[in-house]
Amino acid sequence: MPYLDAVSILIDALHKQIGPEHVLYRREVFPLAFRRDPDAVIYETDDKPETYALVCLSWNTYEIDRNRGDARKTVILPNQQAVQAQMDMDNFEWIAQFR
Repeated sequence: MPYLDAVSILIDALHKQIGPEHVLYRREVFPLAFRRDPDAVIYETDDKPETYALVCLSWNTYEIDRNRGDARKTVILPNQQAVQAQMDMDNFEWIAQFR
């Protein structure tokens, strides 16, 4: 789970990098989790219908400006169980690199 002081940064990053074709465009979202390599965030919408989406982000300002509005790589997660399964898998992969 992201630190509360990072929440607004993750929300702003999403809204700067997606366009009208994205499922989260102009929707109120909250970041549930984030991962490194690739940088991706699982967002939950605050409105109906509830949507859970894993979105790969970029922190390179040149790439953001060049690709603004392009479809960001996004995986729709159908429910909270799928969110938990994704988080468990990411955690397993992260721990495995230290063995």
